[in-house]
Amino acid sequence: MSGPGQVYEKTSRFLHRVIDDEAVLVPLVSNIAEVSRIYRLDPVGTWIWEALDGRASAAELLRAQARAFDVAGHDPAEDLSKFLSELVSLGAIREAQG
Repeated sequence: MSGPGQVYEKTSRFLHRVIDDEAVLVPLVSNIAEVSRIYRLDPVGTWIWEALDGRASAAELLRAQARAFDVAGHDPAEDLSKFLSELVSLGAIREAQG
């Protein structure tokens, strides 16, 4: 995560569907044989994914996440940072273009 003020948006490189509070992310490729992995997000990851609207900053996401979920015993800032970094590395999200 670049910083608390950073804003992220989804790219068009993944298709997603939510099933029973969990999102499934499928990379869009020209040939189905190129799909090396399908990603399943837990309910917290799904909530974050759905909140990535290209307007909310990482700090705003963190505050909203703390209100929506019990984060006792976790470091939600570190968890969010790692999750966003992983989504960026997959090409599922990018820094918002303003």
